[in-house]
Amino acid sequence: RLRYYQVQGVMHLLLLRRMVLGDGTGIGKTIQLLAALCYLWEREAENKVIVVTPKSALRQWGSETERFTTGVKVFVVSGKVNERHQTWLEWATWEGPEKAMLIVNYSLLLRDWDHGSQQLMGKNGKPAPKRVSPGMIDRITREVKNLVVIYDEATAFKNSSTKTWQTCRFLSDRAHRVYGLTATLLKNNLMEGFGIYKVIHPTIVTTKTAFMSDYCVTRLQTVSGGRRVPIVVGYKNLQHFRDRIDMHFLGRPKHAVSDEL
Repeated sequence: RLRYYQVQGVMHLLLLRRMVLGDGTGIGKTIQLLAALCYLWEREAENKVIVVTPKSALRQWGSETERFTTGVKVFVVSGKVNERHQTWLEWATWEGPEKAMLIVNYSLLLRDWDHGSQQLMGKNGKPAPKRVSPGMIDRITREVKNLVVIYDEATAFKNSSTKTWQTCRFLSDRAHRVYGLTATLLKNNLMEGFGIYKVIHPTIVTTKTAFMSDYCVTRLQTVSGGRRVPIVVGYKNLQHFRDRIDMHFLGRPKHAVSDEL
């Protein structure tokens, strides 16, 4: 039976197609997501779900899904590359009575996304830089309709210059619902908020340069090669940033809901 604050979280997830659930550790982000998915499957029966999670939480997602839901077929990506490929294919083509949920860790998503991709040749017989055949997961996810993506510990892609961020951004662009879970949206600096929201809800933030101009105090620093790059030394307009993400962020610390625990 859901607690009242968890019901509030479920309502946010149902009403918003893209958001970050930032509740504190241990107060039930996973159960809120599972409850929301079950309600959504009643209305969007064709939804296929991908849960991307750290390796340490992979089995936990599978066991909690089996514990708290009925009629959900769980596909856990593991094993050698051929086994992983088969799991993705079975999930993508699943037509059974159960609803399909695939659980994969960030490292395997990253490793398999471009696996098997090839540089295509141009008409002149030379490699064409802009012609690359899609890799294993890139190709499969392009063909899946009604995709819902959940990122557990969304701080995994807080840095927008990493391959993890880029892959998660590609995957999010193919989904009609995207949710991020994290108890620490901003752990070290404000740019982490940019990286996370650019994946979860790209239209909330603009470009990295514009974001830094709006919310960061910077100074130019000389780096190797004589280039000068902006370094963040402080922040500004923080209330405006809070207002900007407010509709698409819900976070309650444990002490705020302690009377329900």
